[in-house]
Amino acid sequence: MLGAGGGFSSAIPIGGLIDYGGTSAPDTCWVFPYGEALSRTTYAALFAVLSTTYGVGDGSTTFNVMDLRGRVTAGQDDMGGTSANRLIDTGGFSLNGDTLGDTGGAETHTLTEAEMPSHTHSITKSFWHGTNGDGTAHPGWSDGDTGGGSVAFTTTSAGGDDPHDIVQPTIILNKLLRAC
Repeated sequence: MLGAGGGFSSAIPIGGLIDYGGTSAPDTCWVFPYGEALSRTTYAALFAVLSTTYGVGDGSTTFNVMDLRGRVTAGQDDMGGTSANRLIDTGGFSLNGDTLGDTGGAETHTLTEAEMPSHTHSITKSFWHGTNGDGTAHPGWSDGDTGGGSVAFTTTSAGGDDPHDIVQPTIILNKLLRAC
């Protein structure tokens, strides 16, 4: 039972989140965490847990809950006091894993040259020239002229520069936040 006053609800702490396959909250003790402002009085217990971490609301009578629309969640990187350094911003995705409520990432990403594996595209064609077997020169060469060399070719660019998907296999569910 998800309802107020016991059952399953009492097993989830206020401020706790669960995945939810339904389309509406079962009662007023559960809210969808989509960034909305809630009353600091009506939801005093939730305000005591979240404070203004996810937004100050109107600054005096309301506060905001987290906005989980279109996002996946990750454990705070320094949970327990020491950072695991697993969510560090090395690629410009603007996320500080040590900051509760921080957001980052992108829906699509276009690879930069620096992100591609190191590779080269080169073609070299060696050649040798000289007189033919009967003692006569090939056209443009003098009899007895010999030599060699190489010619370098550059390939043309390939690819479309389109963004590519970066979403793992996903199913979309609602999230519920226990509010009272």
